[in-house]
Amino acid sequence: MSDLPALEREFEKYLRLQSPPLALRMLRAGDEAPDKCRRPYQHLKTRVTICQGFSMARKYGWTVCMQAEDMACPPGAALFGFFENTEYFDAGNMAVPAYAPDLEAGKALEKEFPRFNYKEYEAILVAPMGRAEFEPHMLVFYAQPAQVMRLIHGAVYESGGGLNSWTQCRFGCSSVISVLQTGKCTFNVPGNGDRVFAGVQDSEMSFYLPMTRAEGVAAGLAANHKGGTRYPVPAYLMYQPNFPKNYAQQMEIWRESKAIED
Repeated sequence: MSDLPALEREFEKYLRLQSPPLALRMLRAGDEAPDKCRRPYQHLKTRVTICQGFSMARKYGWTVCMQAEDMACPPGAALFGFFENTEYFDAGNMAVPAYAPDLEAGKALEKEFPRFNYKEYEAILVAPMGRAEFEPHMLVFYAQPAQVMRLIHGAVYESGGGLNSWTQCRFGCSSVISVLQTGKCTFNVPGNGDRVFAGVQDSEMSFYLPMTRAEGVAAGLAANHKGGTRYPVPAYLMYQPNFPKNYAQQMEIWRESKAIED
């Protein structure tokens, strides 16, 4: 198993994150979750959104395991394959009228999202990276835009190219699906659900990092940090500012009195 606490310290060193990266693993039938994990419906007597479970992990420090019985969010449950009958969702009903003018447009929106097959996975397991007692499939960061910038720097340091992001600013949890299916990093602008139900702040973005790339991205961060690209981004301060005319007049008086040399 990866040394997750040590790797977390590397990310913290270069990113100064406000909340810990999340370790995430998709569980198949027969896979076991850690003994000490919260199952929302079983332990809290409530169903939750997937993004809400993510926030429980990063804000409370919990290991959270979400299955079909825990699902309160129909779109998330549909995209993650927890339920079979998704015709109502597929037809665009949940997109109208907030995100599409009619069912035809709504259907076109919904068909673009990546999906898992029905019961391809049984559960979503998520925990703060340094506390995870399982080998994750990916890491999920909630961070300021400049911190996401640095993660992108780390991701392209050795491989070159760039990163793609696809979003409707809806169902941000679907990025988990695309990363697991493609093996590629991505970033996202959290949508309304993230902000309403999960408490994601106006200033936060999300970044999804497949575990196969995690050490390489950390190494890329270290390398371009050494090269001078850093977070917090240092301001350039080695210049002489300009001031209003009356301020400049006082400087001129001092120059004329030879108190200041030209």
